[in-house]
Amino acid sequence: MIVIIYGMILYHMIIITINELLIGHISIIKYTQNLEEYKDCKYSNLSSLSLIFNYVIIIICCSLMYSLRRLNHEYKESITVPVYAYIVVETLIVIIDRQNYSVIIKDIFNTFGTILYSLMVIIMIFASKFNQIYREKQQLKKKMTAYLRKKNNKMQMRFDSSVI
Repeated sequence: MIVIIYGMILYHMIIITINELLIGHISIIKYTQNLEEYKDCKYSNLSSLSLIFNYVIIIICCSLMYSLRRLNHEYKESITVPVYAYIVVETLIVIIDRQNYSVIIKDIFNTFGTILYSLMVIIMIFASKFNQIYREKQQLKKKMTAYLRKKNNKMQMRFDSSVI
């Protein structure tokens, strides 16, 4: 698993290195609606390979998740909603970055998009686990209460029979 992750990191580093050494940064001077000047980075076509690679990884992971759908419930998390959110948000960010929208709209989508799918992952994975722990704790508490009540009743019956 670590080899796969290091392979993906190495692929992205190679693409970035080739992009920087051969093509370099291309920055275009643009203006906001208030005629304020800013520099916008122009992406090369080589960076599209990195984007396509990311979507291929997502497709492979989705197919792997689909193949593991009959796995026991204890061993899997429900992450379909965060994956869909990630795909939609990243696609919107790519489309907005490629179009000629204002820098404010690009920043809003980049910021809130990242926050959105990060929160989705946190909520869907960690909140569900905390909820499961809480439910198991409540069930254990009920079982312990029932056990102690039964034990106390048995002791009371022994005491009552010894008094008579």
